[in-house]
Amino acid sequence: MNTLGELSRFPREVRDMIYQEAINQRFAGRLAATNSHVYAELRQWYILTFDIDPTIEPSQVRVFNWKGEPWPSAGSSQPHFTIPTASYDVRDLMVAGPRFPFDKFNRIVIQIHAPAAEDPGQLIRALYSITRLLDYFLPEPKCNTGQSGSEVLPAHGNTTFHLPDITIRFLVTETKWWSETAGYSHSVVGPPSVSQAELGRTFDGSNLQILLIPFHRLRHARPLEVEFPSELQRHESPLLATMLRSMKESGRLQMLFGTNAQADDDSRLTEDFWHYWFEYILNNLSGRTAAQVRRERAYHWCSTNPHNNKSLIGHPSPEEAFVLPVRQTQIMQLWGFLAPRP
Repeated sequence: MNTLGELSRFPREVRDMIYQEAINQRFAGRLAATNSHVYAELRQWYILTFDIDPTIEPSQVRVFNWKGEPWPSAGSSQPHFTIPTASYDVRDLMVAGPRFPFDKFNRIVIQIHAPAAEDPGQLIRALYSITRLLDYFLPEPKCNTGQSGSEVLPAHGNTTFHLPDITIRFLVTETKWWSETAGYSHSVVGPPSVSQAELGRTFDGSNLQILLIPFHRLRHARPLEVEFPSELQRHESPLLATMLRSMKESGRLQMLFGTNAQADDDSRLTEDFWHYWFEYILNNLSGRTAAQVRRERAYHWCSTNPHNNKSLIGHPSPEEAFVLPVRQTQIMQLWGFLAPRP
């Protein structure tokens, strides 16, 4: 029985070339809808890589195809697809492109370039980009924990709740996540309540740990893998192993993030802590990238961003003077840094 229609006239190698070009031209969806057999062959080329490079200005996530080329390719009539991450507001992310049925993809890869320790703003930009990328294709992450699944809507960039195979890849280029002399890279020192003796070579509070935290929001994923450069595989810490095990277990859960009140609230609390801390220190942080991120924050100021609290950064309006959100106060009290204000 001819299940491929006119495509059956071509050998598999030629069909693969047709599928690849269809993906590059962004009309693969119509081709996949022909029948299930065409979709089965086409699906192996449905691989997108989301590239997070904190040296790129303005803040953005670049999208590559299976060959590592900008997607769509140069021969396409469509412009290269990027996701702007300079703004917190997900409505700004929506203008980046259409919604995708991510569960129909074979795999998505999120690759993260190591931020330079001597330019601490790169770590902040990387965390913001990861968080806002996840906001793009995960179900609404700002919901209150404890909601039922029916109260959670698909993300603005994803037509479903489900995800394909996911690979999170930490890259080493000119900068690294580890050095033999300094241990795990630490671009930013934590709050004063964090002992300086705990920093240095430890994984706790390192760039790698901070950038892994948002991925605990992943749910409904098929196999979730994390790839490290060989330099880190030789120096795994117990805390890193625990984080990876927890992340992989939660990634396979068939319940949405936000519907398991206790566990999900703990994850959100940890993620929020670093966002609040970065918002606090960003004003006085040195380096070229920190200055760029400050300008982006001012230009894209968003009143709905819970981390943009003016009283925290020292510029309250008359109505907001000395007002801290309850959640923010809890976070700062937790770390013994900021006492509640009247």
